[in-house]
Amino acid sequence: MAWKEVSVKGKKGDVVAWQSSDGRMELPNQVQQSDSITVDGKQLKVDSWVVDERDDRIFIQLADARTKKKEQSNDESTQGRS
Repeated sequence: MAWKEVSVKGKKGDVVAWQSSDGRMELPNQVQQSDSITVDGKQLKVDSWVVDERDDRIFIQLADARTKKKEQSNDESTQGRS
């Protein structure tokens, strides 16, 4: 899973955050909790928001990442019978 550096609009300007390919984000606790967040200029919906007060960090799961369709199984074997 790859993480990339992104910019999130915070209370007092842009905040550097990290976003994974599966829609998870980690950033400093400098953004007000909301149903959506602005990442690199794009408005994205938030599925979950957790504040870790020990490290003063926010962990976010983006809702858009969970709606992507996964390959479905047709319950048939890909190998021939033996």
